[in-house]
Amino acid sequence: MDALSVIQQRLGTADADRFSALVSRWPVIVGPAWAEYSEPLAITRRVLRISVREPALAEQFKWARNDLVRATNQVLGEDLVESLLISVDNG
Repeated sequence: MDALSVIQQRLGTADADRFSALVSRWPVIVGPAWAEYSEPLAITRRVLRISVREPALAEQFKWARNDLVRATNQVLGEDLVESLLISVDNG
């Protein structure tokens, strides 16, 4: 196991390949309309951090939280995510 893998394991972060897969499949997971206004930031300790551009979209993500966790794990092929942390970035 290389040093980066050890650090990622200790921090509870997803490895770069898994996160790259998540980013590339994001439109499949959330749908093209939501993907245009959101982005996955990181997976840490089984929490997927997501940034959205609109407060209203943050609310929609919160309502769809369970479906999004399920879809993320299904697309990635493993139970990597347990919950979401959604932040609004109007920038």
